[in-house]
Amino acid sequence: MNFYLINDNYNEVVKLIRNAFEIDNNSFCELLSNQRFLTLKVNGNLIGALLISLENDPIKDVKGFYIDYVCIDDKYRNKGYGRMMLEEVIRIAKEENVNYMRLTSSSKRVFARKMYNSIGMKSLDTDLFYIEVR
Repeated sequence: MNFYLINDNYNEVVKLIRNAFEIDNNSFCELLSNQRFLTLKVNGNLIGALLISLENDPIKDVKGFYIDYVCIDDKYRNKGYGRMMLEEVIRIAKEENVNYMRLTSSSKRVFARKMYNSIGMKSLDTDLFYIEVR
């Protein structure tokens, strides 16, 4: 089992994530300079991925990771790999002096939410506001 941080040549990663989240989209967008994927390979096979975006708050003088698209290939789910990936993100965050990690998760994703709680993440009392701009 190996973890890799990548910010280029990620077509295979995008395919895994789109499949896991049932996203039917063939367009492609480049990563921003503050983004990278963490991938997990077992026996050379890509089985997991997530997207890390670095956030910087100059007012509070803190930086954080926003985590998105946490996914594990269907055949490898419920074996602890998702938790291992998040623990690796925590390790990287500590190494890079990141103050916090955050993510959003639908209330329908009961198993994922239990996993997030099990590593010490807490649900905040806030509402997400959203608007389409195009």
